[in-house]
Amino acid sequence: MGTKEKRQKQKMMKTITFLILLSALTISGYAQDTVFSVRVFEQKKLVEKRSYGIHGNLLTKETRLNEEPELWFREFMIYDKGKLIRSGHYIDEVDVTDYSYTYNDKGLLEKKRESKQGLVTGETFYKYNNAGKLIEEEAYFGKRKKIISSYDYTPEGLVKERTEIITDSNRTMTLSELYSYNPDGKMLRMVGMNGSDTISDIRYKYDQFGFRLGQDVISHGDTTLSIVWVYGRNGSHPTIEKHLADGFVVRKTKNFFNKAGRKKKEVITEYRVYSGKMKPEKTVRKYSYYWND
Repeated sequence: MGTKEKRQKQKMMKTITFLILLSALTISGYAQDTVFSVRVFEQKKLVEKRSYGIHGNLLTKETRLNEEPELWFREFMIYDKGKLIRSGHYIDEVDVTDYSYTYNDKGLLEKKRESKQGLVTGETFYKYNNAGKLIEEEAYFGKRKKIISSYDYTPEGLVKERTEIITDSNRTMTLSELYSYNPDGKMLRMVGMNGSDTISDIRYKYDQFGFRLGQDVISHGDTTLSIVWVYGRNGSHPTIEKHLADGFVVRKTKNFFNKAGRKKKEVITEYRVYSGKMKPEKTVRKYSYYWND
């Protein structure tokens, strides 16, 4: 069999796999329970589509990656009694990455399996303590890569440390994240470590009502990036988000909401340097909502 014939056969097998997947979705009935959908337009062009089920679960999401030629990244989720049991994503419909989820008798996620073209490409196993808190994830990718993530908690049940041991062939690397909180349980600081070296340091600020006002990224003792949130009258959603680098605003987002609290418009202004001058670039995103009868 020649190279061209092999490629055609491979494409045909991928197409058959995708059609079987779609048939399974249709037969199960999970693909028919869309309650409402969202369309996002950027500069008046459709860039994102989402659909939700009766319990507010995300069913599908499509994100435009390129306009010409048109290219979309598509995701789908299937639920059973409110629990995610299958999901997947693809750009080309003949090359689907598929995930399946199984749960223990307490309803906690026990295993996630990744497959492509009918072949298992990765598995993750989950372990919990007696309180139902996740204490370990053991993930396998192919035959050579393994990642074990472990979690340690405060007496209040908040994660205080997450450790990740990555084994790839004969190489091993240990990463960790340390978390600290205020008396209300709000995260104040997250420090990322590679062995004994600090690789990230993120700190958060809140007002007296518990709303997050700011986030600072610290590197070698200096603040390299700050994010500031400003809230509207009702205080439930940030209406302005500003990104500052070295004290200068590099990105600003204004959010507008309808009476139901759903975002209806987003204006993003990015400040870029051209010929030594900071010039703004504005992007307008509008959101439309549709309910099924």
